[in-house]
Amino acid sequence: LDGVVSVVKSIDPVCSSSMLFLHNPEITDFVNTMVEANIRNVPTTGFVAIRFDCDHWENIASGGELLVFEYPKRLKE
Repeated sequence: LDGVVSVVKSIDPVCSSSMLFLHNPEITDFVNTMVEANIRNVPTTGFVAIRFDCDHWENIASGGELLVFEYPKRLKE
């Protein structure tokens, strides 16, 4: 988890949005640390969007807002 947070904090501040591609358990751990969502598992090809209220990536912290959590099986329902 520390490695993922470190990568996010190193994103160029010129970028106002970013997309990460991660494997488990890192993606699920990252989401649950940054958002109070209690997601048991982000499945393969799952998509999560989080909004952070900060001026630079280096300032991200928990308390982000979960905007989207989708995955293929959910879309079939």
